[in-house]
Amino acid sequence: MEKRFVKLYLHKSQSAALEKMLEKDEITIMSKSQIDEKQYQYEFIINATGSDNLLDRIEHDFSKIKDFHMYFFNIEAEIPRPKEPEKEPEKEEEKKENKYVFQRLTRQELYNDINKDVTISVSYILLIIISSIIAGIGLIRDNSTIIIGSMVIAPFLGSNVSLAFSTTIGDRKTLLQSLEKLFIGIGISFSIALLWGFFYKIDPSVYEIASRTTISITDIILAFITGVAAILSVNKGVVDALVGVMVAVAFMPPIIASGLLIGNGMIDKGLSALLLFFINIVAINLAGVLTFLVEGLRPSTYWEEKNAKKYRIISLIIWIFLLSLMSYLLYIIF
Repeated sequence: MEKRFVKLYLHKSQSAALEKMLEKDEITIMSKSQIDEKQYQYEFIINATGSDNLLDRIEHDFSKIKDFHMYFFNIEAEIPRPKEPEKEPEKEEEKKENKYVFQRLTRQELYNDINKDVTISVSYILLIIISSIIAGIGLIRDNSTIIIGSMVIAPFLGSNVSLAFSTTIGDRKTLLQSLEKLFIGIGISFSIALLWGFFYKIDPSVYEIASRTTISITDIILAFITGVAAILSVNKGVVDALVGVMVAVAFMPPIIASGLLIGNGMIDKGLSALLLFFINIVAINLAGVLTFLVEGLRPSTYWEEKNAKKYRIISLIIWIFLLSLMSYLLYIIF
């Protein structure tokens, strides 16, 4: 089981309360030192999975007190290797409880990882522009290698993951930031392709372009499964797996193909490619919210959970309605 090394700074008046809290959860304090006359430093180790409640209580009780800080560090290795403790026979109730415990990062780690890249930056704009141009060149030259390069560079996946995450926990600020970032990226990439299409004659029969105008139910299944894979990778901190997810979902090629085709006056084919792009968006977000829920991601308090439940219900209704509508359009058009 993955572990985290925690370094915590706290006002000395709260030290007894913290120690009691850690003792209750059977957390061993590795070191305790006095930084100055008002502040203590604690070091201890927690499991990466199943520590949400403890961290919530620490944050709730101490975060508003001056001098409080808490830092997390990954433990890459441990020598000597920890031995697995002998397990006592579990009661039926415990078995049911443990059956649904998933190995994932803590909510605090997920929030930090996702929110540090939720704002619009110059690098985000540049990556959108660069990946749009690369995708356009790959489509025109019918070169799948170049197109794959654009998929890896395109930063659309992060916006969709943060959108699914903020919807699940009911974080309105992050949700709005994610939507803004996503639609600005869409607007820039589509505008580049549309302008390109006005001045450059393209061949719609080229395979890499034509394949973006023909959609089937397998595209919806692929987008949904890819969404599940993306959230599982994020939840476990497996960044390497996200490269494969980016290639599988293919955000950039459909929207660039759409702009090029519409710019060339081929409105019907362009709209088909645009439909494929939004199918990917909707299916990934639906899969993302459901996967976060199955993996046990919830807000820290009852009132936050009550608010988040509204967000989840509304978002699930919207995503399911849009996916149903798009599936119906597929049935009619194709």
